[in-house]
Amino acid sequence: MYVFAVGSDTAVGGPIPIEWLEGLARGTDHEVWATGDQSLARETGIPGDDEALARYRERWGDPTDHAEDWLVGEEWADRPPTAPDPDVVTALAAYEREGHPLAGHQRLRLLSALFPDADHVAVRDRDVDYLEGWRSYYPWEFRAAIEDGLVDVEHPLEAPR
Repeated sequence: MYVFAVGSDTAVGGPIPIEWLEGLARGTDHEVWATGDQSLARETGIPGDDEALARYRERWGDPTDHAEDWLVGEEWADRPPTAPDPDVVTALAAYEREGHPLAGHQRLRLLSALFPDADHVAVRDRDVDYLEGWRSYYPWEFRAAIEDGLVDVEHPLEAPR
């Protein structure tokens, strides 16, 4: 299974047809997440920050409590080993409390924790190969990779005419 993190909203409707994202999200077993401007999540119905927070809560509990309870002095006590790193937890707590959006790298690291066994692909206007476990594509590279068969899909993804 792949987790596709689409962070460049300028790509959608440009190099990447919105129908492709919707097809990957609904027509395959892969996960497609909006990890940039959350208007992409609203327009397409693919999950974004709100759904990531809900998944975090399902799996580990309230990030606000964790940001306060797990941090003891300089150490993170009682943090489950599968939970995201402290930077992501505190960012999620700020998102929940005050609506501050997560940074792109925090969103990707959260998805890594939520889907540890997946192949992670970031489609962004910036390279994120520095993040462990992530492969980066610029939007035009992703389009070419999909056309070349990066992902095996039941129904071919066709660009609208």
